[in-house]
Amino acid sequence: MSGAQTPLEYELFDEFINILSDRNVWKNIYRPVHGYRIIYHHFVHIKDYINMQNKAKQIMDAIAKNEKIEQVLKGELIDYMIERGMKYNKYETLFENASQIIDCTPEEMYDRLAPYITNKLIGANFQTNIGNIFHILTSAKKHKKIGDSFIVKLQTLVDCGCDLTLINIYGETPMESALDFKCEKMCDIYSKLALHKNKFSNVIIGLKTLSIGTQNQDLKNTATCLLFGILIGILITK
Repeated sequence: MSGAQTPLEYELFDEFINILSDRNVWKNIYRPVHGYRIIYHHFVHIKDYINMQNKAKQIMDAIAKNEKIEQVLKGELIDYMIERGMKYNKYETLFENASQIIDCTPEEMYDRLAPYITNKLIGANFQTNIGNIFHILTSAKKHKKIGDSFIVKLQTLVDCGCDLTLINIYGETPMESALDFKCEKMCDIYSKLALHKNKFSNVIIGLKTLSIGTQNQDLKNTATCLLFGILIGILITK
């Protein structure tokens, strides 16, 4: 007969959240050392899971909402976990909160969220429960007010490293997420953005191909070579 199975990390995390949320557990806890003892045995086993799955905010929320945890103790518990390796970026929390305001156009949502990425306050592909920023933009409710010029703004995100093909927790790319949210316009824009990216890559291939043997040519011939390189890059995508 096999021994008892070790609880999976997500099961331990769920238990941990329940402990942090249980008012009865904390109603007579006043000293930090007693609070540390309560959370230690779970935290030590799920620290890596918390960091990999960006679960720190969920922990913060559970602590913040539990009225039986003394205010000073709340800060002590959070500091305790951060000092022992829990990664927490306040800008990720602000980004996630801002992403939940969906009664807007994707362009308005972009203006609210993109600065967190372009200013390098969070990782380019930080994911909420919806996905990365490309997934999140498809959740905006006002789809009819999306201009084709929006692709220029989205290109900035690509340049920052945002992945247009990233899979979210539901196994969907941003384009598939757009279809789920019935945002066909965003799906069309993402398709054009992907095509633009491929064309750029193929232009570079064309330039490299025709640059062979041009090192000793005069400037005029080099310029001609560059023009043909661009044309080849465009033809490759057709």
